[in-house]
Amino acid sequence: MVIELKKSINNGKVYFGVKQMVKNSKKIDLVFVPSDVRQETLEVLRKNKMDFDVLDVSKEEAAQKLELDFLCEVFSLGK
Repeated sequence: MVIELKKSINNGKVYFGVKQMVKNSKKIDLVFVPSDVRQETLEVLRKNKMDFDVLDVSKEEAAQKLELDFLCEVFSLGK
């Protein structure tokens, strides 16, 4: 999944964070969260009826593998 996210970031098709996910929910195909995501974040996803997959890496590991200079709890892939 991390490789798929990396390719989508390079193509400009990833929305970062809960607010962007909610704002662009009609444009989103897949949602991923790291293994150490907060319960509050999961509640927002469920409240907005968003299906999501849990990555097998933490926020820190995801940021490192995706070469990001910030931590993120929600990665949404656009259609």
